[in-house]
Amino acid sequence: MSTLPEGLDLSDERVPKASFSTIDFALLEARDAAELKHLLRACQTHGFFYLNFDNSESTKAIVDEKTRVQNFMKEYFAQATEVKMKDHLGIKTKGYIPYGTFTGLKKGDWRTVEHLMLSRWDFVSGADSVAPAVRAESELFKSYLDRCNYVVSVMLGALSDVLEVPASKRFDRGHDTSKPCDTTLAMLSYPLDIGETLQEHTDIGSMTVLFSHEFGLQVLAPETHQWEFVEPRDRHAVINVGDALRFMSDKQLYSCVHRVIRATGAYASPHRYSLAFLRRPEQEFKYKDTEGKELTAKEWHDSKYKIYYTPHEEQDSRVLLGGMERVLSGTAHNVAVTA
Repeated sequence: MSTLPEGLDLSDERVPKASFSTIDFALLEARDAAELKHLLRACQTHGFFYLNFDNSESTKAIVDEKTRVQNFMKEYFAQATEVKMKDHLGIKTKGYIPYGTFTGLKKGDWRTVEHLMLSRWDFVSGADSVAPAVRAESELFKSYLDRCNYVVSVMLGALSDVLEVPASKRFDRGHDTSKPCDTTLAMLSYPLDIGETLQEHTDIGSMTVLFSHEFGLQVLAPETHQWEFVEPRDRHAVINVGDALRFMSDKQLYSCVHRVIRATGAYASPHRYSLAFLRRPEQEFKYKDTEGKELTAKEWHDSKYKIYYTPHEEQDSRVLLGGMERVLSGTAHNVAVTA
């Protein structure tokens, strides 16, 4: 999907860094007209942006909480595999998920990433599919999940406002936290001895709130169709639009193709950790997918996760890339950008 100068490796630090907008969350809370337009443009062009919490009294503590969760992750993943396997549920979306579960970036390479996955619905409903180690830190995780949930709710409402979406189709509808959903907190570990990692994809849900201190995340730039590194920022979250929000917006918003690789040179790190809050609609919420087929959020979630652990030759790129491959190839109209 990308062309680079001859001899330049995609993991090299000379690969460009993405130039994203930075959105002030406090201004979104206040429904500042200029910042709403700023948010909309970011979601219509790149589908990625940085979110600054420093001026928001309700959420600035999220930065300290994510650091506490990241410290928890480092201790958890440092344990012996047999200890972590006690949290393995045999489910690819919950609990501890070992190496080799998901398809690697390179064909035939399954040395990808290990996860600890926390279903928000299971956590709040007291289900048994929550790792004991997570239960032991229940107050921390509850607070962090609630803050992330609030952050995405504000952004969904803000986008609905600026696009003047009718009440019956507002983006914040369909995200009723009292109903079962597949919203997930994904804690990911990428040790140095693991090879190339996660292949290009779009996210399943509505919006993702991501924190990581190390390089490795790359996005496919919509203007140039070249891979670019996403620069980590300690106090800013990286936000991206997912398939569900693109579908809910009748494809007015842009779900950017991205991936994680093993960065080299000046960007290399001995270990990469990633903390992703993946907000998804309630399971029975219906929308039309990339082919115009009506389906539930759960049906799209399950079909896409199946692709994540299917061998390359059996994968359906329309599901993996959420239809964005047609936008990038010019066979479908790109989103219209509001001035």
